[in-house]
Amino acid sequence: MAELYYVPNQNLKLDGQPSGREDALVAYTWRKSVDQPEAERFSSLHLPMTQAATAAMDVIQGSLPDVRAFVLSGGSKRGWTSWLAGLNDQRVQAIVPVAADFWNVRVNFTHVYNSYGGQWPVALRDYVANRITADVLKGGAGFDALLRFEDVINYPQGMVRLKKYMLSASGDDFAVPDSAWSYLPALTGPMQLRYLPNQSHYVGSRQVSEALRQFMGRWLAGKPMPEARVDGDERSGRISVSTREAVSRARLWLARNPHGRDFRFNSGIRYQDRPIEGQCRSGECRFEFTPDATLPGWQAYFIEFEGKDFTWTTPPLIWPTAIRTVPKCLSARRACSWAAEAAGAALPLRSRQVPQMLAELPGRARRFRPVYAPVAAIIP
Repeated sequence: MAELYYVPNQNLKLDGQPSGREDALVAYTWRKSVDQPEAERFSSLHLPMTQAATAAMDVIQGSLPDVRAFVLSGGSKRGWTSWLAGLNDQRVQAIVPVAADFWNVRVNFTHVYNSYGGQWPVALRDYVANRITADVLKGGAGFDALLRFEDVINYPQGMVRLKKYMLSASGDDFAVPDSAWSYLPALTGPMQLRYLPNQSHYVGSRQVSEALRQFMGRWLAGKPMPEARVDGDERSGRISVSTREAVSRARLWLARNPHGRDFRFNSGIRYQDRPIEGQCRSGECRFEFTPDATLPGWQAYFIEFEGKDFTWTTPPLIWPTAIRTVPKCLSARRACSWAAEAAGAALPLRSRQVPQMLAELPGRARRFRPVYAPVAAIIP
């Protein structure tokens, strides 16, 4: 195991601005890139974060020449960077990003905005101050150029080979519980989800450590992640799951808010769990839940599955949708599906149109091998 700290090495002063950290730095560097897409195209904070991790990777391999494969994990912005690293470096076989529920950025965060009645959550205040949220809503050439590098759905080639175990918070401060339906149909290759109940964006280390232990045990044993098909119907709110994976316990996690479509942990919303039984036939089990339509307000819910050595969940649904942006996925269908380990929906962007982000960075075009590994499993 190897851990990389101080990425970024904050607090930082940029261009004479007041000292900042985390989202203040990301939002400021994004603003530069959007305003000057040619001169500042590599200004995004995520890129030097990845470069710093690459240097750490070089040091590891310099000392341990037999190391040849990595699993990367990081939280929030480090989760974002682990995605970019994994998609661009063949040595990275798997990633476990934590609280990085951001993808298909414009569609996803337009949905966040609509979910809060045309307002932005306080967690996005730095992006509001730097007018990034305005770019999310209206688009533009500079913002589109930035997302060409930043949004992971624009890397279909790297997506197919990379194993992905995505850990998300049910009460995230940035995304909303059903954000995943904005991007899951665009992700391809082996993947599975785990939504952690009653967690804010700042997920507890105990929960992350336990999930990493499960994933690493299964990965080292050469076992694939569980396969499942998940269907969500916005007309009734029904969520259904079909899987051949052995399940020792299934639980429904359900939260209610009678006043708004807000399920942030810091808003005081809590999920309650209860057992849910599956109907099994010919080795395949099906689990279903339909919310009570007579209850006032909104309900958020997902199903958690515990197997012998692995825990995974469905993406959450919120019902009633109240707004007409999800869970419509990438089309106008009234029901959405997502299949773990399946090929996923085809992107309109052909792979040859999507340059490898890191190959374009100045100065290190050929030897750039990005890895961000706040937690890295090294396989000799």
